[in-house]
Amino acid sequence: MSNNVLLNFAKIQSEKLERYNRLYNDMTKIYSTAKVPSYQDSSVMLPLDPNITKIMEVSRYISYDEFWFFNANIKKLPKLSDPKELEHYWNGWRDATGKKMRPMFAE
Repeated sequence: MSNNVLLNFAKIQSEKLERYNRLYNDMTKIYSTAKVPSYQDSSVMLPLDPNITKIMEVSRYISYDEFWFFNANIKKLPKLSDPKELEHYWNGWRDATGKKMRPMFAE
């Protein structure tokens, strides 16, 4: 291979890496800054961490007894989420992140 071919190959690889890094950073920013309206008050916007993560985490428990079994060190009793609330946050999160990131995956 000639030096010219190797230089062209290296340039193409460098451009691809730069594009990959730009896409990764853009997607990370979308994911980390997205917010969803609160189920109880749509004027309040909630980020993934800690709000939506905690709501989804608590939803895994079937009952308060099960919650206390796995979380004996927690003093405040959380509200167990209802299915409509979980659906609201799931769909809201997908709308706030997925629709913006989907075209990026094609690249």
